[in-house]
Amino acid sequence: MSFEVVLKDAFLKDFTAIPQSTQNGITRSLNALKVDPFRAPNVKRVLKHLYHNVYRLRLGDYRLVYAVGDRIISLLAVGRRGEIYNRYLGDTEALVTADAAKDATPKALKTTPFDHGRAWYPEGSEESASSRDVPLIKEKADGPVGQGAFADLLERWSIPQEQRQRILRCSNLQEIFLLELPDETMKVVQHWYNPPTLQELNEQPDFSLDNVSDLERFRDGTLTRFLLKLSPEQEKIAARSLRGPALVKGGPGTGKSLVALYRVKNLVDPKEYKLFEPLPRILFLTYGKSLMNATKQLLDELIPGNREQVVVTNLDPLVRQIVLATGEKFIPLYDLGEFVQQAKWSVLTAHEHQATNAWLTLADLRPNYLLEEIEWVIEGRRIRSLEEYFQIERSGRKVPFSQPLRVLMWEVYLETLHLTAEKGHSWEYYRGRALDALQTNTVDIAKYDVVLVDEAQDLSPVGLGICAELCKSPSGLFFTADANQSIYNRGFSWSKVHEFLDFRGRSTILRYNYRSTKQIAAACKDFLGTSEIDGETVATSAVHEGAQPKVYLAEKDQEQYEKLAQFLRQSAQDLRLPVWTGTVLVLSNKNAAKVADALNELGIAARHVKGEELHLKEKVVKVMTLHTSKGLEFPTVAIAHVEIESFPGIKEDLTDQGEIQELADCKRKLLFVGSSRAMRRLALFANASCCSPFLDDLSREKWDFVY
Repeated sequence: MSFEVVLKDAFLKDFTAIPQSTQNGITRSLNALKVDPFRAPNVKRVLKHLYHNVYRLRLGDYRLVYAVGDRIISLLAVGRRGEIYNRYLGDTEALVTADAAKDATPKALKTTPFDHGRAWYPEGSEESASSRDVPLIKEKADGPVGQGAFADLLERWSIPQEQRQRILRCSNLQEIFLLELPDETMKVVQHWYNPPTLQELNEQPDFSLDNVSDLERFRDGTLTRFLLKLSPEQEKIAARSLRGPALVKGGPGTGKSLVALYRVKNLVDPKEYKLFEPLPRILFLTYGKSLMNATKQLLDELIPGNREQVVVTNLDPLVRQIVLATGEKFIPLYDLGEFVQQAKWSVLTAHEHQATNAWLTLADLRPNYLLEEIEWVIEGRRIRSLEEYFQIERSGRKVPFSQPLRVLMWEVYLETLHLTAEKGHSWEYYRGRALDALQTNTVDIAKYDVVLVDEAQDLSPVGLGICAELCKSPSGLFFTADANQSIYNRGFSWSKVHEFLDFRGRSTILRYNYRSTKQIAAACKDFLGTSEIDGETVATSAVHEGAQPKVYLAEKDQEQYEKLAQFLRQSAQDLRLPVWTGTVLVLSNKNAAKVADALNELGIAARHVKGEELHLKEKVVKVMTLHTSKGLEFPTVAIAHVEIESFPGIKEDLTDQGEIQELADCKRKLLFVGSSRAMRRLALFANASCCSPFLDDLSREKWDFVY
């Protein structure tokens, strides 16, 4: 059985920079390496004082460096002999004295996060390393970067001449970062300036090399990118039970969305899975515009020949299409809370002569709580009568509703409908109307062979019902979900939502977090506290190591912003990334604008962005709300103004303990979602005099408090 080959992004950058004759030598040699990576010609184990399983292949004046695991080979780097260990693998690790090497305890370098390694590693086919096959210390020249080898590499990397000229006029990497250059150009420049160490290489994503000839296609430009390597767990789920219904659960960073994408790939691959003839029409529903666009781009690469088979969108455009097809007006209201407030006071006034316990409880409840009751319980579960409302379980809601209180709440709902009759309705109302139209066949809407729903925990039962109705049969349904990332834990039975959604014996849990470090993943769990959680998806294992998350406490806003700016700069330096790869999250748009202005004044280009304005590649620090960040990920995340006014943000007139508890749980869940966006660095910021009580609950063993 031959070895599987995976690639690192650093290797691909090296590969494009070496002479074509050496590229050809690599493609010729890989077939032999796949059979036996230890005894193929010109192979030698290297860096033995550090690692058991790092080898090099001699190719004339060049060296290909790779790691070997359990039936898998990871191509790490390629470069000139002698220079390769210093230039590509980091001199602080590779260059040690003979005495230090003698006393060192080597370890295995993981080829992939899920590689368990081998029991032993042969020395290689060569008896000894070449006398010139040793690390060399070569300092980069001071002054402009345009002198010598770098200028040649820019040309080999096919960087356009106009860009090369601008780059070569710069004297350091930070000046280059300020240039308006394409993302890929910035990556190759940084690869030369700050080549990754072995540890950093180990944390880069793995790409599959299914066919050696793909390297030649990549060199010639006919293949633009390689596909991510799935873990065995993910591969199994992407291919398992392709006839649904199927549910995949997993915590942040476990690759639920990636599994869904590869499931699409499997479904439209007639060579592997002949489930549909002709090929299936697939609907892929995802969360938010930014994720929708990213999904489209990935599918362009995954299924270039069958891309027309898949429609990628979110649910609301479909709801609008269905409602308009019925001939009904479609006017979503975004200020519905104001009408709920009016309805509440009308009902209270009508019953003020009966100051019952139910009346007093209704008087204490916030309009937003009542709005949530309407959207997520009454309309979200398509309750059509007071009798149905009496019977419904309000799972996830902390304020108990007695039967008399439900009578008053139902009157508030009916009065709200009366007040808005000529003005419009809530989104949830229109989703209910769309579901009615689908179930009564009053609209002619083409249904799909397969419907995949990513982040299903954010949809109401009515929304989930629409997804089910858009599918021709339950065998085409596939959902991913994590209840712990739902801002409100709504708690419902899937099978009660729709007869198609019976996942008994058809649900799977992803258990490894490939996004965040172990330190960040462990720290994030502190926010879940005593709220209702899905213990199965919380119990995931992160595969990367990193720095401990921090909590910075300041005396006033200005000091908080200064510490925030310092954290962003230091994180960028530590991670060898531009500062603009950092992201700042806050609760409100008001605070987002305030933080962005402060960072600009402190010399960091920043912009307050909203969901529809989000461009992830824009070269500014993005400052956004926690809600906007949902579903995204960033190398560095800072959460500012974690203060009592926002977390939990309890108003003085709020006295109902159930509502207080539900609001606090909601804010904790929001901090969990925001914190779990972080891949490598995470920090919270607050003014000490008004910091959130949530910070008192954080473990000092998991969080480093900085005063």
